[in-house]
Amino acid sequence: MAIVKRQGKRGITYKFSVFVGYDQDGKQICKYKTYVPENTAPTKIEKEVAAAYAQFEKEVKSGTYFDENISFHDFYRMWLETYGKKELTPATYELNEKTVSREWLPALGFLPINQVRGFHIQKIINDLEKRGLKPKTIQKYFSEVSTVFTRAYKLEIIENNPCRRVTLPRNEKENELHAFSPIQAETFLKACETGIVVHHDEKIRKNGRIIPAYDELMEIPFQFLVYFTIAIYSGFRRGEMIGLRWNNIDFEKHTITIDHAISSAKSMRGQFEKSPKSKAGNRTIMLPAKCFELLKILKSAQLEYMHALGDAWEGSPDPAEQYLFIQADGKQMHLSTPSHKFNEILTAYNAAAPELQKLPEIHLHDLRHTSASILISAGVDIATVSRRLGHSDISVTLNTYTHALPDVDQTASAALETAFNSSGSSEDLANIWQTKLQNVAKNREKAEKPKLS
Repeated sequence: MAIVKRQGKRGITYKFSVFVGYDQDGKQICKYKTYVPENTAPTKIEKEVAAAYAQFEKEVKSGTYFDENISFHDFYRMWLETYGKKELTPATYELNEKTVSREWLPALGFLPINQVRGFHIQKIINDLEKRGLKPKTIQKYFSEVSTVFTRAYKLEIIENNPCRRVTLPRNEKENELHAFSPIQAETFLKACETGIVVHHDEKIRKNGRIIPAYDELMEIPFQFLVYFTIAIYSGFRRGEMIGLRWNNIDFEKHTITIDHAISSAKSMRGQFEKSPKSKAGNRTIMLPAKCFELLKILKSAQLEYMHALGDAWEGSPDPAEQYLFIQADGKQMHLSTPSHKFNEILTAYNAAAPELQKLPEIHLHDLRHTSASILISAGVDIATVSRRLGHSDISVTLNTYTHALPDVDQTASAALETAFNSSGSSEDLANIWQTKLQNVAKNREKAEKPKLS
């Protein structure tokens, strides 16, 4: 036990040291800590110091002890290994390491973490804004580093979290959600079903040969019609859609079950299966019969395709375990494919459509917003929408889809008016309340008069 008793300006203190190994030059590496006992009685001090040292030794050997003067760089690296790998998904872990190493370590790495102040972080935020980064991107970068300081605060390495003193840029327009209206969603799906006529202008080659203008039908593979239909009707996330297997589909009950999702990370060598984003992500929802009619066609076509490929098929040999959306060899579709195809179809459609019939240039994830917005505007209660989306808390749904609530609020107002009108005219109600108010005044006068007996 390496405990050295010292007499200094603060009174009696104890210096702890724990051996942790050797460096590359063969020198011993030790961790040190100065401890000031709270007790004054000699017998109690001895027990207190022994317990404090035992705790210090345990933390050092388990890798959870951090020197109060540790630099932000060293603390971050320790946090990444001790907590990051356990608490973050592989994809989030890689994103965190990339963001912090590029944006935060160069400016903060050399500082002791307990000396980092709000103005240090604010300066970096301001610099990011000057570089032209969008508020949403800056907020994400800030979130990555804030997680580290929050852990340092919980471990009592810092007395105050400097991230709480930072003002982030806000852009209300950026926070607006974009989505198809019901008619626009139907128009997009119709284009996927019938194909899009793409016009090619006349071209003149270098050799002088003229290629006349012509029209070409851009046909959309059937599995993408199914993908986008299910995405709009269900509100599933991209990773949940790509992870769907045929055993997740119940054709009799018209339900689809989400019990896993797909993500990707370099450390996992590509795509991998993971649990849903939250416990609420495990869910079973019902969809219209139209969706299952399309799914039946897709399943039958996929089986035929598998048999036609023979040995070239690289998907699961068990039809129930096969993915709904696949690559040409039967393997699971790549996560980026639906986004590329969605953008391709939308661009082609808008290029061919008259100006007044063009669709808004939204992103693939906005199909999820489309589903939620349509449900809320149709009067479906927030709790049901939240459950279908797999949100961890109903407040997430409320905060995300506030824009769709005015119509629902109008419906609620109309319902109240109907309820009151059914119990009598507005004139009758006014008379009733006027009488009640008069009675309240009379009762108050009686109460204020002194009792004579």
